[in-house]
Amino acid sequence: MIRWMCVFTLKQRKKNAELRKLLGVEPISLVIKKGKLRWFGNVERKADTDWIKHCTMMEVEGTKPRYDML
Repeated sequence: MIRWMCVFTLKQRKKNAELRKLLGVEPISLVIKKGKLRWFGNVERKADTDWIKHCTMMEVEGTKPRYDML
């Protein structure tokens, strides 16, 4: 998609990082990390009685069953 927007082909041998810099676009991994941190911040600001906050503080008892590889 970035190559298409910049009108570059694979034969022109431009790196994706160069093309992102040219367009001013962040890598998708960074965008996902920012979204996760934004969601985490919203959960942290919730009241302690909220169900989703309760889920983050919940401790699971027991052990995880071991699955044999086939």
